Amino acid sequence: PPDPADPVRERPEPEPPAFLRDVFVYVTARPDSLTIGDRAVLEVVVEAPAGVEVLFPPGNPLPSRRIDVRNFEVRDPQAKQTQAVEWVGEYEVSIYAVGEVVLPPWPVQVRQGGIEAIARSDSVRFFVGSVLDDSLAAAGIADLKPQEEVPVPPPWRTLFWIAALVVLAVLMYGFWRSRRHEEVVQLPPPRPAHEVALAELRKLETLRLPFDGKIKQHYMALSEILRTY
Repeated sequence: PPDPADPVRERPEPEPPAFLRDVFVYVTARPDSLTIGDRAVLEVVVEAPAGVEVLFPPGNPLPSRRIDVRNFEVRDPQAKQTQAVEWVGEYEVSIYAVGEVVLPPWPVQVRQGGIEAIARSDSVRFFVGSVLDDSLAAAGIADLKPQEEVPVPPPWRTLFWIAALVVLAVLMYGFWRSRRHEEVVQLPPPRPAHEVALAELRKLETLRLPFDGKIKQHYMALSEILRTY
């Protein structure tokens, strides 16, 4: 039995067959820019030495749900001047992803003299746009701007009217006291102070200083009215 102290040795991967070095797989996509759900054609071209059989997978050979093979066709192999044979398989596919989509290398089975191997292409790249983006572009609608923060004004109205009532009460009390000590000779009475104060308060309100962020100026003017009247 093996010594448990010995490290576990992994089995080395089998060497690829020698003929696989002369097999080349190329994939071209047309178009390489499309909308999600649109169909594109993947043309898989395999150059292999004479005597090597090429078997294209009839469906989706990739472990990805982002691609759906709709149609599949294999052309007759054509001999080339380089003594190689060109095999071409066409896949009509739909891509269900948005943005830059990179598909894994496309696998193709090759066989010679009873020996089988898998040859692979490079990665396949697409740019897929969303249906919404295309619709907005066709309608000439730009992206929505982010929401601007609207400053919430302080509850100055309540404070304003409370202060106005206090001023009015003080003025009315002062006016009442002044009437008690009024001289017998009646002079044309001046404009009541509370009316003047109310007029000044209304004038201050029309300035809308708090809405312009001038809170300090507003309360300074309010204090001046309180002190004057």
